[in-house]
Amino acid sequence: MAKSMTRPLIHIGYHRTGTTFFQQRFYPAVEGAAFVDRAMARELLIEPDAFSFDADDVRAHFTNFAAGRRLLICEENLSGYLHNGGFGGLVPKEVAHRLKAVFPDAQIVVFLRSQPAVIEASYAQYIRGGGTHSIDDYLHLGKASVGIGKYWYKSPHFSFDHFAYHPLLGLYRQLFGREAVSVHLYEEFAAGQREFLQRFARTHDLRVDTGGLEVDRVNASLTGRRLTWLRRLNLLTPHSVPDKHYLLDIKKWYKKRWVWLDRIAPRRDEPRRPLLSDAHRAFIDRRYADGNAQLQAEWDLPLANHGYPMPG
Repeated sequence: MAKSMTRPLIHIGYHRTGTTFFQQRFYPAVEGAAFVDRAMARELLIEPDAFSFDADDVRAHFTNFAAGRRLLICEENLSGYLHNGGFGGLVPKEVAHRLKAVFPDAQIVVFLRSQPAVIEASYAQYIRGGGTHSIDDYLHLGKASVGIGKYWYKSPHFSFDHFAYHPLLGLYRQLFGREAVSVHLYEEFAAGQREFLQRFARTHDLRVDTGGLEVDRVNASLTGRRLTWLRRLNLLTPHSVPDKHYLLDIKKWYKKRWVWLDRIAPRRDEPRRPLLSDAHRAFIDRRYADGNAQLQAEWDLPLANHGYPMPG
């Protein structure tokens, strides 16, 4: 049996790159594998205090769970939480070292998405999760960037550094080796899901009937008037994201708000309006261009073909 068919496969994210589909439909359908649910992955790999994490104990838990089968883990928070920037990168860096300590021979899978698109999707997810800020304040480009808001370790918030992919990929390459780190583009997955999944399964020696999988979107982003109204409704609940405001705490409103949203702004087809302004796009292009060029060269990725900011 090939080593790749027995080594643990750990899919670390990023957020908003199709991980919900992989968690709910793809990995559970893999034959002869032990797919770890998100709660277990978080409980064992992320939630333990930095001074109490015990790699040997965690490995024993996973070994017992796998019972001789190939272990599959897919948890996007392994790459850090998108709404707090992974606490200045401390969380994804710590988790990478934890994964190396527990699974020294793991196959690491990473999905990337162009920064303008993933930042728009992150803001939409922030609103879906109860957020109330404008996109300027969510990105900390406006008034929220002064005072305590300047310091991520005092007031956790979105960070552009989180989607600078090169440093984290470099760390995983250093820890696991280049051959053990597999990088995929969300854009290629979205463009032809079934064909992509067939290639993905072959690359990672996963036995799965891709023809039997539903490939429609599992977790589509909010847009337009529904996003605007949901942001207003979120003022009536303290849940569930950091860095927000609320006026009232109405019991069970976090769930009820969806009923009211459907009454106020029923679902209908409408043109997709960009959430990022031209000024936002210009800032994002400048922020990521050089790192993306380095990433494209070192990892042989066609980033320029898929809307990733590049120099020039």
